[in-house]
Amino acid sequence: EDWDPLTCEVWVYDANDGGAAHAITDNAVEDECVAIDHRDVVFRRGVGAGQVVLRDLDAGETILSSAGIDPVFYACPQISSTRVIWQRGGQVVVYDRASETERVVGSDASYPDLSGDYVVWQQGTDAGSEVWFLDSSSPANTPERLTNNAISDERPTVDEIRGLLTSFPAVSWYS
Repeated sequence: EDWDPLTCEVWVYDANDGGAAHAITDNAVEDECVAIDHRDVVFRRGVGAGQVVLRDLDAGETILSSAGIDPVFYACPQISSTRVIWQRGGQVVVYDRASETERVVGSDASYPDLSGDYVVWQQGTDAGSEVWFLDSSSPANTPERLTNNAISDERPTVDEIRGLLTSFPAVSWYS
């Protein structure tokens, strides 16, 4: 059978059970940009303006957003713990699965990254972009600008470092 890039499906493989990989989607549209966290898979579906789809491998599929998702490689949805993020219209969307709420942060934003409750993104043009950070579990729940300089700070990443009693974010980017 010939491969058709307009009807890509999402496949998973569970290394623990040693079985074969299997498709978790089967439709006539493109499913792409896959991220996984434990038994939860999130991906972009190419329907209309694009959909963000969450698939709990035990409970089934949920469409988180039909309002669109930017069709660029760096805007792929991501999942970590109870948070899902994606990029829509140059903004970063943070979806909280526990409260089933969506929050939009940033403008002219790109390259979002997620780890646990921590979200980072690049905001501004490539010639003058800055790095922003959000601790979505913080009572203040306010985005914080991490850089403010005359050079372009790009492609931030975040990782949640867990200690015995606390956790904290480690953020990196390049200038």
